[in-house]
Amino acid sequence: MKNLIFTVLTASLLVACAQTSAPCPSNDEVVGYNYLVEDFPGIEVGNQPDVETWLEYLGHLNDKDLEAMASLEADSIEIYTTDGRLVVGSQTHVDKLSEWIYDTDITWKPVWGLAVKPKGSESNGSFVMAASDLKVVQEDTVVRMNHIFNAWIDEGKVQAIWIYKREFTQKELNMITAAEAKEE
Repeated sequence: MKNLIFTVLTASLLVACAQTSAPCPSNDEVVGYNYLVEDFPGIEVGNQPDVETWLEYLGHLNDKDLEAMASLEADSIEIYTTDGRLVVGSQTHVDKLSEWIYDTDITWKPVWGLAVKPKGSESNGSFVMAASDLKVVQEDTVVRMNHIFNAWIDEGKVQAIWIYKREFTQKELNMITAAEAKEE
């Protein structure tokens, strides 16, 4: 019986040691798609410092510290808004925000985010894809929606932002209200 147990344990150990841990998906597999690029190499995980830059950027926006926010923008930043406008240049962005942000009770609460980059890219930059819950308080009304951001960040500077919005369902609004009540 001891020999049988020894043989089973030895065989199990040999089988376990023979297993290799291959990346999932494998390094040769193309992940994602881009029909605008010929011979798309796929994507891979981007840089965590770019995610941290994005969180810092949103923090400055929430604090209405436009000077600090602009310090994280490339001078030639391009911002593609939810209503089809294109804002070009950091100073232009600050000017546009200054027209309304100081008089508005608005916050973006980060929900999730991740960085990706083209597979095998020589660049240090990443696309940070992130979701934030937007809350705007206007007199007796609270407007909430979800903002999705795709931001190209390179060398610690936000180079471009594409902004998308989605209104919450009543179920989601109820969940948000319940979560906020627990925080109080």
